[in-house]
Amino acid sequence: AARYRQRGTPPSPGAAMIRDALTGTPPGLRQRNGKAAPLAIPAGLAAQVTAAYPKAESTLAAEVRAAQEQKSLARSHAVTVTDTALTQNANGSVTGKIGLTATGGGSTLDAAVSLTGHPDTGALDVGVDVTSTNASGDRVTKGLAVRDLLGGKTPKCPTSGGSLQVTGGVDATERSEERYGGKRVNLGTVREATTPVVKSSARAGIGADGRLQPIAFTVSASLDYSRTAQGLAFFSSRTRVVATGTMTGTVDPVTGQVSGATVTSSVRSSGFDGKDAAAAEATYRAALEKMMGEEVGRLRKKLVDAAKSCGDRYEVTLALQSSADFATHSSTGGMNATLVAARSATPTAGSAATFTATGPLGYEGITFASKIPECTYGSTVNVASTWTATVERTPADRLKVTWETSGTGPSSTATVTCVDPGPPRTTSSVPGQPGVSLVQPTPMTFELPLDGGQQAIGGGFQSGGDGFTHTGTMTVTRRTG
Repeated sequence: AARYRQRGTPPSPGAAMIRDALTGTPPGLRQRNGKAAPLAIPAGLAAQVTAAYPKAESTLAAEVRAAQEQKSLARSHAVTVTDTALTQNANGSVTGKIGLTATGGGSTLDAAVSLTGHPDTGALDVGVDVTSTNASGDRVTKGLAVRDLLGGKTPKCPTSGGSLQVTGGVDATERSEERYGGKRVNLGTVREATTPVVKSSARAGIGADGRLQPIAFTVSASLDYSRTAQGLAFFSSRTRVVATGTMTGTVDPVTGQVSGATVTSSVRSSGFDGKDAAAAEATYRAALEKMMGEEVGRLRKKLVDAAKSCGDRYEVTLALQSSADFATHSSTGGMNATLVAARSATPTAGSAATFTATGPLGYEGITFASKIPECTYGSTVNVASTWTATVERTPADRLKVTWETSGTGPSSTATVTCVDPGPPRTTSSVPGQPGVSLVQPTPMTFELPLDGGQQAIGGGFQSGGDGFTHTGTMTVTRRTG
């Protein structure tokens, strides 16, 4: 299991594909003279483009997402860029393109990278067309395509049972043609096709401290490689290697250490001679296991990112305006209070994850207005209270929100002073005149989507022409970080 330990950030499927396509060598390909076929793509240029590709892909993905959201984004590439463009397609998708060029030693390597974002599914598809020529006239063209670069959607929050689940995978194709010799003499042509397919899933629980627990994963993969070689420099040949395998185990979300790993694989080949067959099968068995190992790394990153974005806390904000109206006077006031509800207990199987918080609650900006010309109101008393918010993830993966206040809730009073013009002229004051009070707000319990949302708060109490009314909202947001 130690060799599958996840160190650092795994490459995206697109980065892995272009790395293997540019820096790999055809297995067991020999010329008539018995020597191994030379590399048509210079190793140095292949390394440069391979290193530059991840940032180009990341930049394109950000630009495509920004274009879909109609945001402007400054472009900055630490690579040689021959072309950049964004196109809004008729079906609502957006395609971004970047051209990368590396030159040296009489050789040139061009890579045209295109990335398309689909708003309906959230998928990102990437395509790369590569052309390489050298001083000898050798020419290589490669076409790579990776569908759904992200390999499925990442969950934004744990389920009601407190666990995170993700799926992933790779659905890609690569086709290439390598032509050896100059324009006048074709020494040989090699055509190759590679189809890697990966399907994966993983699950991890969330501990009482909000941390991600060990991740259980399952990865299945296949790698199908075929090649035809013909021309003056080669014996005509058709070869094929098919590798399939599965990997299961547990990976630590912090250290990346894999434990309890079980790896099974089978490889079969045709068209190779002797030791070349064994070498080809060993090459693709190793490539298959590497592919599955990198997928484990991507699953781990998805879950770690999802756990961070959820944060296992909810921010609950009450923004409310209240009014009180009586025959003698009226009163107004507002409140704006926020609680951060943290996990209150570790859920058992089938139970709900619950988050609670308690804090102060009171009115601000309280006013009193008299309806009797001879009377005024002053000496306002603001009676504060506390409130508690509880957020529960239901088995239906919804948020059930309940809130309550202590005692009778926030309220206010004032002293009324009235002048009797007489004669004789007298003044009298009476304290304890009611003002705004949080009387019977509704609803006190409601449901929202798992990501949170906003609920209108109203209610109050009316008796004859007197009473209390409330207008406002309660907003619930997942707290990140």
